[in-house]
Amino acid sequence: MDIYDKDEDVKTPFWSGVEFYNKLYREGLLDPDNFITQGEDLTEKYTKGQYLGGTVNWFYGTYNTNNKGTDKEYIALPSKLGWVNEPNRAGWTGKYMFVSSHSPNIERAVMVLDYLQSSEFARSAESGIEGRWEKGDDGKPHLTEDTMSMKTDSSRVDEWKASGISDGGTDNLVGWDYNNVLSDGGLVNLWNDEDVMKANLTTAEQDLCKQFNIDLPSDLLKNRIEDGTSMDLSEANPTIRMCLEITPKNITRIDSNCIEITENALPGLVQAESDEAFKAAKEALLQQLADAGVDESIEWWQNAWETSKSSIDKLESK
Repeated sequence: MDIYDKDEDVKTPFWSGVEFYNKLYREGLLDPDNFITQGEDLTEKYTKGQYLGGTVNWFYGTYNTNNKGTDKEYIALPSKLGWVNEPNRAGWTGKYMFVSSHSPNIERAVMVLDYLQSSEFARSAESGIEGRWEKGDDGKPHLTEDTMSMKTDSSRVDEWKASGISDGGTDNLVGWDYNNVLSDGGLVNLWNDEDVMKANLTTAEQDLCKQFNIDLPSDLLKNRIEDGTSMDLSEANPTIRMCLEITPKNITRIDSNCIEITENALPGLVQAESDEAFKAAKEALLQQLADAGVDESIEWWQNAWETSKSSIDKLESK
């Protein structure tokens, strides 16, 4: 439905993204290898400083580390769809992990999952072990000055990496939202304390804030949400997806075909030389999707979603 959108007054993330890349193309700012670039290629190019910016930070390689303390660092671009005003975050919290019924040690596996879902693990993964943070005069935990220095001091890069704090591999296992408040009164991720975020802005982020007269880079998104021009996921209910019925084979076939059609249409959309050419390519894509039975798929997904949502609402009301 995100792709099959005829409402010109409401741009979905898909069409906003396609239009943005088309704008880059027309300005001569789009990587000519864009359609054949792999993840490792992106990392290599970012590390060499071949890009101007990016929408996510996991491809940046060592560029920011190599340029720490300068105004040449990358900053994740403000996006139309955000994650509750969390600065430079891309991803989802509240992971769903399961233990196979064939596991030879189900109880042991569940013990591991229980720990991964615990507040102790969440705080350690995001903010470091106790000692890297301590209770302040207000009785709440705060990061120590040494911990904050370790992250920002270019001479302590290896020490920061060895600490494991906010490490991507571990971070993705945390089951708590970064901004949950634990029993000790502090956030899961103490780096998300507003004063800490302001104190740890990079040189490039400071320049961005000065340019737009804001306190934090995330204020760009926050302000757009408040004026109704952007959105976030604060009201999303991911449990709805957990209860969706199994997708019928005919819908799976239609969806697979529509994905292939869309992928094949992307080069023509992104490399459209004019507004007229872009509009024609979009109309052609929508017609191809219609011919492939996308309306049947949309109807099924809408009904399945509403059915699941109704079931979840009934459970939550009890």
